[in-house]
Amino acid sequence: MKAFGIFTVIALTTLINGSSAAWCECKEKDWPWDIQNMSASRTCCTLVMHRELMDGISAFGLTQKDWCDTSGDKMEQYKKCTYKRFSHDRLDWTMTVDICSLKKVKNSVIGNPIAKLELSQDVNFIKSLIDCLEERNIDVCTEAAHILSSLSYANPSSFITLLRLNAPRAFLFSINNFTPTTPPSLRTAFTRALRSITISIADIVEPSLWGLNPEYSIPIREEAKEALEHLLQPDSLDVWLPLLEEGGTAVPMMLANVLRSGEYRRVVAEWVPLEMRQKEVKTRRGWEKMGVGGPFGRQGGWVARGLVALLSGRDAKVQEAALSALASLAKENPVVASALCKSPNDKDQKPTASPLSSIITLTRSRHVDVQLAACLCATHITRARQPPPPPDDGTIRIILSTLIRFISPQSTDTAPNKTKAAFILYFLTSDDRKLCELAHSRGCVVFLGRLLKELVTVPPTTLSSGGGRKEARDEDVGQEKDQEEDEEPESTAQLREAVLMALASLSLFSEAVRRIVTDELGLLPCLLVILNRGRRPPSPLSSPSSSVTPPSSSSVTPAGDSSYTKPKHVGTRHAACQLIRALSRSVSVLRTSIVDSGLGMVIFRVFMDGWFIDAEGKFIDGKEKGDEGGKRKEDGEDRRVVAAALAGVCNVVNEFSVLKAIYLEQGLLKRLASIIINSGDLSLKINALWAIKNLVWKTETETKRNVMREVGWGYLIGLLTDPDESIQEQAFAILRNLTESEEGIEMVFSEVGPKVLDIIAATLGGSACACDDVMLQAANTLGNLSNTPSEASQSLILTHPHLLTSLRTALAESRADIKKPLVSAVWELVKPDPRGRRGAFVDAGIVGTLRRLCEWTGVVGLGGGSTSPSSPSALGGGGGGAGRRGSNASSPTTSIAIPGGGGGGGGGGVYGSWGGGGATYSGLPVYYHSPHHAGMGGHHGHAGGGQLGFGGGSDGDKDVVERARVALDWLEHGNVYVGT
Repeated sequence: MKAFGIFTVIALTTLINGSSAAWCECKEKDWPWDIQNMSASRTCCTLVMHRELMDGISAFGLTQKDWCDTSGDKMEQYKKCTYKRFSHDRLDWTMTVDICSLKKVKNSVIGNPIAKLELSQDVNFIKSLIDCLEERNIDVCTEAAHILSSLSYANPSSFITLLRLNAPRAFLFSINNFTPTTPPSLRTAFTRALRSITISIADIVEPSLWGLNPEYSIPIREEAKEALEHLLQPDSLDVWLPLLEEGGTAVPMMLANVLRSGEYRRVVAEWVPLEMRQKEVKTRRGWEKMGVGGPFGRQGGWVARGLVALLSGRDAKVQEAALSALASLAKENPVVASALCKSPNDKDQKPTASPLSSIITLTRSRHVDVQLAACLCATHITRARQPPPPPDDGTIRIILSTLIRFISPQSTDTAPNKTKAAFILYFLTSDDRKLCELAHSRGCVVFLGRLLKELVTVPPTTLSSGGGRKEARDEDVGQEKDQEEDEEPESTAQLREAVLMALASLSLFSEAVRRIVTDELGLLPCLLVILNRGRRPPSPLSSPSSSVTPPSSSSVTPAGDSSYTKPKHVGTRHAACQLIRALSRSVSVLRTSIVDSGLGMVIFRVFMDGWFIDAEGKFIDGKEKGDEGGKRKEDGEDRRVVAAALAGVCNVVNEFSVLKAIYLEQGLLKRLASIIINSGDLSLKINALWAIKNLVWKTETETKRNVMREVGWGYLIGLLTDPDESIQEQAFAILRNLTESEEGIEMVFSEVGPKVLDIIAATLGGSACACDDVMLQAANTLGNLSNTPSEASQSLILTHPHLLTSLRTALAESRADIKKPLVSAVWELVKPDPRGRRGAFVDAGIVGTLRRLCEWTGVVGLGGGSTSPSSPSALGGGGGGAGRRGSNASSPTTSIAIPGGGGGGGGGGVYGSWGGGGATYSGLPVYYHSPHHAGMGGHHGHAGGGQLGFGGGSDGDKDVVERARVALDWLEHGNVYVGT
């Protein structure tokens, strides 16, 4: 019996040395000194779950005295019980590694996450397994590879042990030493193990392939990123990519899961085997370059040709893996995608079909997995090829027909297959208006809506109306949601996420689709169920007419109180927020359905989640509680869900929204300012800046002052020179919207006028290396600042040492939409005193630049009908009302051109595109005259008044020429207009 005591002590020692948690429990239970400090060296140990072992010890009430007296009654009972439990259910193994012990370990860890966690904590044993990869015994090497492959699917905190012990490098080294006599079983085991490790690394580092993956800590991501970069270095690719010629699924699956960024796709697409590179170096001339388009770039490169060759086999698994790899390689890769659409042009062979044709043929395969993989591959090729095909292209129609079979009500496919089909539909239609319209015409919106209703159980009370029952509805919705998440399988939640993302994509551009989603299908109650998480709202603010009911307690309580339930599937909530964001692009839907249903306040609570609620039910900053930026780390909403909710909030805070005032009252400004100043997440910061930009668009000057008091003028100036160009763009857009009125212009000049002019000069002059989007916002900001009635402010612009020179540079070298506000700025600056200010423009070279711009001929009148190019009134035709304050001419017979005269109604801005996370724009006018260059502050870019000013719909270059003619006319003959 004493031997058993030693047996147990050694088992505990193993766990204590590998787990700080176990050590703490030993201390708490007052176990003897010799157990706590046992040496790590041992000759025998047992894989046991330390939690179960400790629970057993507690159940028998063992104390230090009992441990010292191994013959006591309690120890006897415990020994008998433990012998019985561990003699059959637990694995005994020795540090002497042999084939039998390795097989036992393999059988114990495969499919057992707890056993994997236990084993991964024993660093010495993992190290011995890696050393086994160099053993001469083939069976030992094979079993060690199987165990390491299984451990790669463990918890990331356990998987990181493999990375720290350089397991990927060890496999690369062993594979590199393969010889023609290496047994196939060993080659397969090593390749599969490398595949498993590589896929696990990519899941930690790279964006998710299907929906959202869990997020991991920064240290784990950094270590995984370093390992992934090593696997994709040329020397490493020379080791594992040649294995593609051996067939099988390992290498194609590695490619399918690793190639998730443009840089990695380019590296793999341009790779060729070492011997081919060496041969090419000897034969090619010095100026010729190798690459996808070179001699070895036929059909998209060596890797693409190898994958296409695998499609001709009969193994469905190999075909599926090859199609998935081609999809990853061609995604957002125009060179590879275009090559796969062309037929081979080998002179010695008969003409054959293009690889895309072979891929389309596989959409009719007997195997469902192959069908879906072929649709995914064809989708990424179609979306990336240049030039893009028309919407009625046969390939697109075949893809849609195949996907519809999976999502239609008649489909009997499994949930995972429907999930893939919905995600592929999302990939196909994302950010493409015509493809969205085609999918809608084929009934995809209705099919997806019906499928979502099947996946979400809506309590009957949710469908009722009336503010009096709102609180009860929220409680019922939350309870129902909790019950669903407890009972439903993971595949159901993933399918719900995929359906929501597809609906969000289809709703992005079409008012008709939004109306179908909200009215005909009635999906808003489903969104309420998904986003409500089983707790009462902080206050019943479902509509602006609701009264604020303070909580019963006067103390400050966190938004995540005791009734808070952590959502189990983050992707579903993220997708629901994305759908609300798409729906809120419609004015009518936003003013009625979203407000009346309570979704407007629900998405606001999701965004504010983790902040604290005061006695009046308002959200307040919880930073004093020790949280960064007021965000609760332990139970706050997922960062990506907060970002998606913020995207919807951006659309709600426009000037016409009835919820804007409530958001501001409930602490929106403080929350946004906290994110902008404290958050290290780039996408979240950009979205918060976008919301600030919308808040200051067409709003009162006092509101603008309040916004800037929270953000800070100095911090905004710092953002104008931020290293990230997306941040710069949004910061300039905020300034652009702040200066949309004369009061706003004077506010900016009084606070930061000289600093802003310095940065604008650097941006337009090219010294700041700004991109076109940043230059566009800077140009519009300068156009607004030039439109000031204050001569002192205009004098600051004219006397700036570099601004006029930078303006000339931008006029000469920039694209048309950047030139338009700059030409108008010249006109605004010269108009008060054409004769006195002409010299400054001549010295800066602006007059000569304007003359060169006016050399373009054949200008068509912009306001409805042709007018003479020399007629200043050409710019004012059509449209209603002057855009700027009027200028009185001395002669009643002289028609004065007013830049900004005419044009339609105001248009709103677009809250980002699906690929940019709120950092890009979508088909919007970039020059506003209402009376200033108003920024893109609206929520929808396709329902505004069209192109504004100058007749509204002309070619950009003609606009620039007409504006240049007007400005030049004022510089040369402005004294006639002002009566001097």
